[in-house]
Amino acid sequence: MPSLALIRLIALGIALAAAAASGAYAMHRHDKIDYDALKTQYDQFMGGIKAIGKAAQDRAAAQQKADLAKKEQADAENARTHAADAVTIASLRRQRDSARGSNVPAAAPGSSRPDLACFDRAALESALGGLLAEIRGLADEGTAATVDLNTAREWAKKGP
Repeated sequence: MPSLALIRLIALGIALAAAAASGAYAMHRHDKIDYDALKTQYDQFMGGIKAIGKAAQDRAAAQQKADLAKKEQADAENARTHAADAVTIASLRRQRDSARGSNVPAAAPGSSRPDLACFDRAALESALGGLLAEIRGLADEGTAATVDLNTAREWAKKGP
């Protein structure tokens, strides 16, 4: 038969275990209440963040749509300006070409060979025509770049 001291020791152990279990249960219940409160706050916070994010996405989409409309308008204006410049330049060149005639001066009166001077008249005319065409191409390129730059400046002034 166990001694009285052993019985008391076992009873004390059971009492301590019951006290520890009771304390653990009370602590768990308290922690669950805190956890539930924090979870509710977290869910509210996340809901607010999602709403803010959705509003920001909606604003960004609206701004992107407005920017796209402005870009399309600027592109259309740019195309109209390019077309108007091309028509004006072509008209001015036709007027100049019809008024000027040849790039090479006329042969001197009474020349024995009007097709020759100190140069071959046809070769010089061809070379000057090619040079003029290249110069006109560069001028057209410069005009197009100027129109594009002016469009970009207008876009920058208006802002995206």
